[in-house]
Amino acid sequence: MINNILSFPSLSTAFLQVNENHGCAGVDGVTIEEFEIDLPKNLSELANEIKYKQYSPLPLLKIIVDKGNGEGRALCVPTVRDRIIQTAVLHVVEPILEKEFEDCSFAFRKGRSVKQAVYKIKGHYEDGYRWVVDADIDAFFDSVDHALMIEKVKRFIKDAEVVRLIEMWIKAEV
Repeated sequence: MINNILSFPSLSTAFLQVNENHGCAGVDGVTIEEFEIDLPKNLSELANEIKYKQYSPLPLLKIIVDKGNGEGRALCVPTVRDRIIQTAVLHVVEPILEKEFEDCSFAFRKGRSVKQAVYKIKGHYEDGYRWVVDADIDAFFDSVDHALMIEKVKRFIKDAEVVRLIEMWIKAEV
């Protein structure tokens, strides 16, 4: 699994996706455009750092984004290099984990949207249901038990190096 993730085609595809998102630089100040200047070398160095266990994610850059209602929402932004490897890992683990999610869950899932959730609710209403429960755990990612989460990830992701990367990312400094 890790060799597939660290392949040049995998990392290149991940870079293209990160590039399409037009995100800002992380704490190191390196922009997507700057990373791209010497892309083959930068991707190769990133792969080698992981391969030889010299990689560790840089701290996250915390920024506050206006939610549009006068409230702010904190976002923690990884560096471009960290976003690239995170995206490459996501491409491999997402199909494995997606199979485990409930069909009624729509949030943060590829190919699912608010519009689809509304249509699903409308369908249930037409079937005679009259109650909707909308649940959200406040600051979930700030309070989730990381050890428990990693144990659950290990049930589905058998590559120890991939699990190690995920563990480093969830414990990254802000």
